[in-house]
Amino acid sequence: MEVRPRSAVRASRRRVCQAAGRGFTLVELMMVVIIVAILTILAVPSMSSARMDQTAYKDAGAIMQLVRSARTRAIARGGALLITMTSSGTVDRGTFLLYENTSKVGGIPSTTCGPPTDWSGLTSTQTVALIDGVNLNGTAESDAALQTTLTFPPGTSVATGELCVCFTPVGRSYVFACSASLQYGMFAGATYASAPIEIDVTRTGILGKRSVFVPPTGMARLISKVQ
Repeated sequence: MEVRPRSAVRASRRRVCQAAGRGFTLVELMMVVIIVAILTILAVPSMSSARMDQTAYKDAGAIMQLVRSARTRAIARGGALLITMTSSGTVDRGTFLLYENTSKVGGIPSTTCGPPTDWSGLTSTQTVALIDGVNLNGTAESDAALQTTLTFPPGTSVATGELCVCFTPVGRSYVFACSASLQYGMFAGATYASAPIEIDVTRTGILGKRSVFVPPTGMARLISKVQ
């Protein structure tokens, strides 16, 4: 058995302690900081794009829920409900408003979309109440460069960019290409919506969109598509 001198033992212990207590050099710390900074810079565009995609998804989902709410409310309250829709224009990225006709015939809410139901109540007889709405003109939508497109019937964009959809208590829906203001008798002669309405929420320059399909039953659904 070899007996080591005490001086050799002390020197060995000193080397072990020095190795265990050795930290990072300044150069090593700088390299770590540079690598973290590079990874952060590379991740920022992806995070920003994901946030904008989430904005488009949330807005499309809110539109879907608004349509479903209109149908459910019409059936539950036994009255006609109206949604006005605008697509992208020079000053409007898309606005969707839900109205209820508060006029009564024989003591019960108006159940028809056409006359004698008067949808011009906001400016005359005050027989129309604003219930809810979805506005795509906020800062988040502007940052994401969102735009909306209305299609009805399938394959045909709404020329005026404005569409009115009315739901009756039996779950039927009627469509009318309305103007900016509600009108009396605007659903006179309107036919049952036998084809679905498509509401596309897209980001300018991005290959992809969130589409809200509104079938005649009003049971809207949300679909993501790649253009």
